Amino acid sequence: VYAKMQYLVSCEIDEDILLEVIKMGFDRSQLTESLCSRVQNEATIAYYLLIDNHFRATSGYLGAKFQESMWVGIPTLANSVAMV
Repeated sequence: VYAKMQYLVSCEIDEDILLEVIKMGFDRSQLTESLCSRVQNEATIAYYLLIDNHFRATSGYLGAKFQESMWVGIPTLANSVAMV
């Protein structure tokens, strides 16, 4: 039991992302235990998808300038109608 508790204590979990998953209706203690035990279930998948989305948004994945330039190159509906 002590080894299991020690493992849970050493498990690093992003508290903000954890709270987002809890808001989705998942149980905090079950989610925490599943994350630390590396169990794959709906709650942990939601957690990892949010983590991935968070880090892509904050790390400049593909670069924010690249993403902005993609929007500049995509014609808007108003421009498309005007061109016709």
